[in-house]
Amino acid sequence: RSQVVRILKKMARTTNSYAFAQLASRARSDPFGKIRGLVEEMIAKLTAEAAEEADQKSWCDAELKANKETRDAKTEEVNRLTARSDMLHAQIAQLDSELEELASQISSLNLALKEATEDRAAEKAANDNAIADAKGAIPAVRSALKVLKDFYAKASTATAGKGGWAAGVGYGHGATDGVTWDITATEKAQAQQSEAQKAEMTAAHNFAMLKQGLEDAMAAATKELDQSKKAKAAASEVKAENEGELERTNTELAADETRLKDLQHECMTKSEEYDLQSRETAAELEALAA
Repeated sequence: RSQVVRILKKMARTTNSYAFAQLASRARSDPFGKIRGLVEEMIAKLTAEAAEEADQKSWCDAELKANKETRDAKTEEVNRLTARSDMLHAQIAQLDSELEELASQISSLNLALKEATEDRAAEKAANDNAIADAKGAIPAVRSALKVLKDFYAKASTATAGKGGWAAGVGYGHGATDGVTWDITATEKAQAQQSEAQKAEMTAAHNFAMLKQGLEDAMAAATKELDQSKKAKAAASEVKAENEGELERTNTELAADETRLKDLQHECMTKSEEYDLQSRETAAELEALAA
């Protein structure tokens, strides 16, 4: 018994183990068979503690690995969502620029149509006046010629057979000149009327073509403007959803980072304890085995 006590004390000093010191104390009074049972219990306890400590390390390793995988996945998702958010931001900025340009284009087209309509109104008024003047000149010429014919007719009757000036000239010559003048003046007035009417028709046609072109351009620009507005609304909605998802993912990633710090602190403390306990347990088991 004394030899066993000495061995246990020595083992207690060598391994700095409280368990051996306690066992040595009990070995002084307990029967040897009971001491053997205590040693076996101690071996079983040390083995169980070693297994528990190994399980704890395995748990830490597994948790740290799972945390890393989660953080890597969340980081990748954050990068993807951030890139998508940047893309949508650029897309919306481009659409804003297009909307501004289209609005300016429509405004310019409206102004051009307004000015063209005003110019056309003034042009039509001028053409209508020219047509009216030319049209009114025809009866005026004919009226003037009738006055002239009547004058010559009366003069010819009054001086016939008296050798007066009218007899010398006669209405015949004057009549011939009058007919020629009548035809020339009438044709000229009719030509002026025709030219004025032709100019009005050409101007009306040109304006109609210009107006149609401007209205078609405005319709196309308005349609494109509506499409751009819808595209911006859709992109803004997607961007809002994406930013919400990005915020949630960043929050989750921050929680994972916090969890990592907690794990690192917990596992680092337990790792140090595990290393110390492992060395002590190994020494105790080695001593018992010897």
